[in-house]
Amino acid sequence: MAAYFDGSTSYGYEAGLLPSTALPFTLSCWIKPDSTTGSDRGLVRLGSLASAAANRECARLYLQSTGRLAFQIANNSGVNNAFGGTVNGGQWNHCLGLYPQLNLKLAYLNGTPGSPNTGIRALPTDTTNLAIGASVYNSLGTIDEYFAGAIAHVAIWDEALSTGEIVALALGSADPKTIRPNALRYYNPLVTPINAPSETVVDHAWSSWNQAKYPYINGDPGSQSFVNIARTSDNPHIVLRHPLRQETKIAFEPAAQNNSPIFYHQRQQQGMAS
Repeated sequence: MAAYFDGSTSYGYEAGLLPSTALPFTLSCWIKPDSTTGSDRGLVRLGSLASAAANRECARLYLQSTGRLAFQIANNSGVNNAFGGTVNGGQWNHCLGLYPQLNLKLAYLNGTPGSPNTGIRALPTDTTNLAIGASVYNSLGTIDEYFAGAIAHVAIWDEALSTGEIVALALGSADPKTIRPNALRYYNPLVTPINAPSETVVDHAWSSWNQAKYPYINGDPGSQSFVNIARTSDNPHIVLRHPLRQETKIAFEPAAQNNSPIFYHQRQQQGMAS
């Protein structure tokens, strides 16, 4: 399962997500856009509700009108964008924004970084509100830049992930819960809605994780709302593992026809005396 956003009314929102973002941090998600081109489309946005525009007082991943991935840091004095590659329409793409230090921002598409942005841009003081699949700002009075397509496995870390960790996420060979679990600030697989009353989920809480260890429902520590989001059986086929269980050995197989990676895993065989 994954969450499907209709491009005109669908969005996810969580208020008061704590703690407030500070350097360094990482934003990550899987997306399957219906189309490559269109208007700018929000994917994951951490930002203030007091801002007057979508590209102010926020840190966000979004798609430009051309389908190019962008990672943006913005405050009321200006914006800095780091750009990645162009996403594939109708296919699963892994998108990640990395902010390891004040003068470095990187956008990774499917594990490959784009050109770094080295401009200095301090984070806004308030980035405690999370939006998924759209830009939500101005005290929820304005919602725009709707995304059309599927989104899964939204994750936020309070640390800068390594190149190896980013590649593992992009290949689907790593469960976000097993990547630096003590630094995982927020994780929502968007895989299974809890007690969904129908195919379209309205103001409905999806299962989420806080600090990777404790699942929570209905927005603990914030208030979670998902509006007009449908379920789709498609997903990016990542390996899901419990962070405390024994690791499994991963063997990568060629992509399936829907271009999402499929992984076959087997338990590590214990050596036996001959």
